[in-house]
Amino acid sequence: MPIIRVSLMEGFASRAEQAQIAYGMTEALVDVMGDLVRPYVYVTVDDLRAGATAVGGTMLTEVDVRDGIATSDRLLADRPLPQRIEAAYAALGTGDEEAIAQYWARDLTWSVPSDSPLAGTYEGLDAFLGYLGKRPRPFSGDARPALIRGSVSLQVRTETVAGDADPDREPALDVIHELTWRDGKVIAGREARFGAGSACADSYWG
Repeated sequence: MPIIRVSLMEGFASRAEQAQIAYGMTEALVDVMGDLVRPYVYVTVDDLRAGATAVGGTMLTEVDVRDGIATSDRLLADRPLPQRIEAAYAALGTGDEEAIAQYWARDLTWSVPSDSPLAGTYEGLDAFLGYLGKRPRPFSGDARPALIRGSVSLQVRTETVAGDADPDREPALDVIHELTWRDGKVIAGREARFGAGSACADSYWG
């Protein structure tokens, strides 16, 4: 049976985070070997104590561990986690600029492709919000799980247009959003439509 053991310095991860690690390790193995192995995957997440662990022959002290945890916390604050990504989109739906500014940097840039009148690069939060105000609906619709690499997140979002629009011209568009994050906020973003979505959007917005 597959046995996975993850060792972390004591205090490095909460119990909830350790549970997420165990789940993630299981899913990673299942992705490789198939769902058949899931019932037999054992994952253990250990806590290592300061004074009982050495790196290069030097014992780690409690100060070393605290410094390591502080550095990890800073790095995690910059990393776009799925919950923060969805919170950022939810904030856009409120129309509250202060709430939006918690997730979207005031100096952000946003790039829009296509031949529609809305295409171009928007510089600054005010310009970005102005762009959203011209859209039939700001980034509505379903979203697939985000792919996160460092400070960049990629996500396919299925945007729909509804409301008072002509039902015959209500497109459902699959759009990729690439967001670059800094200090927990989006500092740059761009859209990429594919398939018939781009022509459909150009027709609707044009």
